[in-house]
This record gives sequence, C-alpha cells and structure tokens, in this order.
Amino acid sequence: MNRYFFIAKNNMKKQKGDMITFLAMTFLASFMIFICLNLLTGTNRVLDTNKEKINGADIVVMKSDEELSDFKLDEIIQGNEYIRDMDVDRYLDSSSTKYRKIGSENWGNYAFYFFSYEDERTIQTASLDMSSLSGNDIVLPISLSPTYSVGDKMEIKIGENVYEFRVAGYNEDCIICSPMNFSVYKCFVSDKMYEQIRFENTYYVSSCKTYNIQLSDKAVKKHKSDEEISEDIYNEFNNWYHAYKNVHPDYEMSISLNFIPSGMMKVANMILPYIFISIILVFGLIILVISLVVIDFSIKNFILNNMKNTGIMEASGYTVREMISILLVQLLTVSGIGSIAGVSLGALLQGKIGFIILYLLGLSWNQKPDIAVLIGVVLGICFIIAAFTLFVGREYKKTTVLEALRGGINNHNFKKNLFPFDKTSFSIPVTIALKDTFGKFKAQIGVILIMAILAFSAAMGFGMYDNLGKDVDALLRISGLDMPH
Repeated sequence: MNRYFFIAKNNMKKQKGDMITFLAMTFLASFMIFICLNLLTGTNRVLDTNKEKINGADIVVMKSDEELSDFKLDEIIQGNEYIRDMDVDRYLDSSSTKYRKIGSENWGNYAFYFFSYEDERTIQTASLDMSSLSGNDIVLPISLSPTYSVGDKMEIKIGENVYEFRVAGYNEDCIICSPMNFSVYKCFVSDKMYEQIRFENTYYVSSCKTYNIQLSDKAVKKHKSDEEISEDIYNEFNNWYHAYKNVHPDYEMSISLNFIPSGMMKVANMILPYIFISIILVFGLIILVISLVVIDFSIKNFILNNMKNTGIMEASGYTVREMISILLVQLLTVSGIGSIAGVSLGALLQGKIGFIILYLLGLSWNQKPDIAVLIGVVLGICFIIAAFTLFVGREYKKTTVLEALRGGINNHNFKKNLFPFDKTSFSIPVTIALKDTFGKFKAQIGVILIMAILAFSAAMGFGMYDNLGKDVDALLRISGLDMPH
C-alpha cells in the first residue's frame, strides 16, 4: 500500500493544477450538498422543536365571538373521546392593518392578530418570557426580525387610529409562522393596548377566540389523525348549526370558523423551504458533475502523455488492477480531503446559513449539524469518485505494453483524414488544431460537457441574481411577506 501512496503522490505533483481544481470543486460540492441536505432534513425538526417548546396544539380552531355557538363548540370538543386537553385564548382580528418603523415614510399593509401577553396559556404558549412586559411593549413574529430590531419604535395604523409601540422581542409559533401559508402577523400586546384597540376600532377589528386542542393517547393508539378528528368536530358543529338555523330562522348567527390541523400546516409550511433549498442542491450536484468531467479529461490526458512510464511500470510487473488502484488512491485522497473540509465548514457555518429558514419558514434555525448527513455526504462523494475512477481506469486496459513503450503510437490509423495538409486552405496551426479536435472528438466531449454545464449554471446564476439578488425585498415578497413600497 505504501508504494501506491508513493506513486500516487508523484502523480499528484505532475497533475498539480488539475488536482487543485478537483480539490476545490469537491470542497464546494460537499459544502453545498451538506448544507442543503442538512437544511432539508432539519426543517422538519425545526417545527417539531418549536412545537415542543411552546406545548403546541394538535388542532387549532379559530372562531369569531358568538356566545351560543361558542358554548356548543366547547361542548363538542369536550365530549370528543380523542381529545385530551383544550385551552381557549382570545385575540383581535385586524384584517387590514398598516404598519411602519417610526421615521419611515412608507406604510406596509398586512393582517394582524393581536393577543394579550398578560393572558395565561397552557397550550400554544409564547416562545419567550413576557412576564416583564407592559404598556406599549409589543412582541412581533420572528419573521419581522430582519426589519425590526429589539428596542425599535413602530407605528400600527387601524382605520384612522395610530398606535405607537416599542419592539420588546420576537415570538415563534409553529402554526402561524410562514406568511406563504398563513398571511397574518401574530403579535402580543398588553391588556391596556388590547382593550384600547378593541374599543376604538369596532368597525375594523373583530373579537375572536382560538381553541387550542391536544389529542389523547387513545387517538395515537387508534391511528386517528388530527385531520380526521378536526373533520369530525367540524361536521358535528356544522350539523348542529344548520339544524339550529332551521328551527330558529330569525336568529342571527354570523360565524367565521377555521379549523387548522397542525399536521397539515406542517406540510404546507415546508413546501417553500424545500423548493428553494432543492434549487441550491441542484447547483451543488452540478459542481460535482463538473469535477468528474474535469478529472475524466485530466486522467485521460495524463495516461496519454505518460504512456512510456505506464509501459515501463507494466513491463516491471505492475498489473492493470494495480495501476487502477494507484489511480484510486490518488483521487480518493484528494476528494476525501476536499469533502471533509467542505462538510466541516458547512457544519461550522450552518447557524449563520440558517437565516434561509427564517425567511422561508418564519422560524429560527434551532438544530445542530446532523452527523449522519455529514458522514453520508463524505462517504457518498468518495463512493461516486471511486466508482468513476474504476470506470475511467479502463483506459489502461486499452493499451498494450508494447504500444505504451512506443508512446501510444500505432502503426496504422484507419480514421478518415478530415483535414489533409495538401488540400486544406487553412494555415498550418489552424489545420493542426482542427485535426486534434475532430480526429479525437471523443476526447473533446468532456470539454463540451464542461462548457455546457458552466453555461447553464452561469445563465441560472445571473438570472437569479437579476431577479432576486438585486432586491432582497423581492425575495421576501415571494415568501409571502408584505413589504412597504
């Protein structure tokens, strides 16, 4: 094995430029692939971690205030055998609210839900301690943290009434988190401001309730999903509603009702992050493919240019299998170093790169690097390189010892002479270049593939930069955030 390393080391020195390029590409590919796979596998756990932290609900029912129907819905929920616990919370629904940072001329327009941080909650609680807050303090969803820092003053306008708040912190909610799926900001204010907003804006604001429901162990044992139970509750309530309206046609009962199973929202919240991260993953795989094409081109040229050395080694007793083993040691050493360095940097920077999840999911990244993904990326890249090396190493089988000692020169070449010197009108350098290109066209396929992939990557990169990179607000609007114009 030591002799393999010795020969591989000398070969690396002869191919120094190509090996540095290969090292850089495997580094970039492993970095991007690890980051993307870690985000893809971790996004699901981000939601689960937040749900555990705030004692999240399995089903959330959002309903406008109406005394009779409130009583009936409460009765239906309490009577369901698959429900373990329920917590009722109040909030104000302001569907058209303007907001801005004090000092800014432009207003943003979005829907707001106002909760009171002085109310007690046991289910779907806040993700931060709000016991010390009071007065004009407001807790915003963390999706607004890139725009509003703690301590900033902001104005909220409802109708003709303008309220001034101080940003006191950020809340993370696994249900109302992604503006892409739930176009509303869930905020917490004091009791004083809650009552003031409700009293002064009776036309623009409606009083509502949320029924935060957790399922029992019986539901888990009988494989009853939150969507099934949510549908059962809705059907029972809907039947009662229509029956009551038939008996009491003169009774006015205007109800706004929304059933939100957490499982359904979890899937919906992950759609946008998965799409965006998958696009980046494709670029990482493209870089890996380019590195393979570069190495294919490099190895074939190396074998061609060192044909005599190959012949001497084969004449000295080295078999084709041993020649391929040397090549395997050489490429696995370089790719192993590059991929380990790439995933290590990805693991160190994943906290900062996790801001992608904040923009797309509306929750902060709260996961550690996935060791299984880290090891899998390194082993996966090394396996691909090993398989590719065995494929490329077949070039050794195509050359006999005698042909190698002659420098790869055959006695006869039966290929058509496309550019004969005595008939071409091109200059000698151009003719030689054309002979080399079209006479060995298969050898040029690698270069063609590299240029095609690079052209595609460049076009995609410039397109994404032109559409999104020049204006960060455009990316935020795609994710569902309403930015001031």
